[in-house]
Amino acid sequence: MGLKDRMRESCRAAAFEGTVAVIGVVQTLRAEFDIFDVMNKNLRVRGVETGSRAMFERMIQFMEQRAMHPVVESVFGTGQVADAFGRLKQSPFGKVVIDMLTSRGAG
Repeated sequence: MGLKDRMRESCRAAAFEGTVAVIGVVQTLRAEFDIFDVMNKNLRVRGVETGSRAMFERMIQFMEQRAMHPVVESVFGTGQVADAFGRLKQSPFGKVVIDMLTSRGAG
């Protein structure tokens, strides 16, 4: 499925007055979608630039210098994916992490 098909599917799947985010430019600079879905549902289509590798490295350096760390609310292993999504559904404050190196985690 190409980007234009993903855009069409995202616009079709979005809720009324929803937002479709285009994150980064991975495949192409052009995507086609049906303007009818955008207008009929009053959708917002928003571009989100992820930045360059140099920008990412500067951010990491900034965070390390200030001892900044993300808030991790809970960690689950790959065998606990359903539990992790269940915890995420409860709207925790911090990040819910799935540790890809373990089959079970500290949940």
